[in-house]
Amino acid sequence: MSEKEIEERKAILEEHNRLLDEYNRLCDNKNLLTSQEWQRQEEKKKSILLKIDRCKAMEQSFDDDSNKSDPSIFGLQMLKMEEVQTLLNCSYESLRNFIEIGMLKPIKTGKCYMFIQSDIAEFQQKYKGYDLSNYQKALLVYNEVLSNG
Repeated sequence: MSEKEIEERKAILEEHNRLLDEYNRLCDNKNLLTSQEWQRQEEKKKSILLKIDRCKAMEQSFDDDSNKSDPSIFGLQMLKMEEVQTLLNCSYESLRNFIEIGMLKPIKTGKCYMFIQSDIAEFQQKYKGYDLSNYQKALLVYNEVLSNG
């Protein structure tokens, strides 16, 4: 990371901390407020939260850039079958179908299968809006996506 980027990140972190302090100060306000004052305070808190989210996004972009430049940091998260079932809200049989068809490619580690989290996100994007409720439908969708892709 260059010196300029370090300074930019430092400024974003300082702004983030300042906004958090201001938000906490507003939340800790124990004064009795009229309904108009309370409404203005709530609007200000919403505005601050939006700014905090923007700071977090900027901080994340710095983190993403540093992960790309440092090959030792891959950010891989491996998931177990049960975790993938929960993420995809599907049964064990459906997940086995996706593996058998080739829609998902797990890594076999001993007796269990592990999935890379980014592969699950890619699966969700690739098959968004399709009916994968049974083996035949999933196979048709897989072939369609494969031929279009």
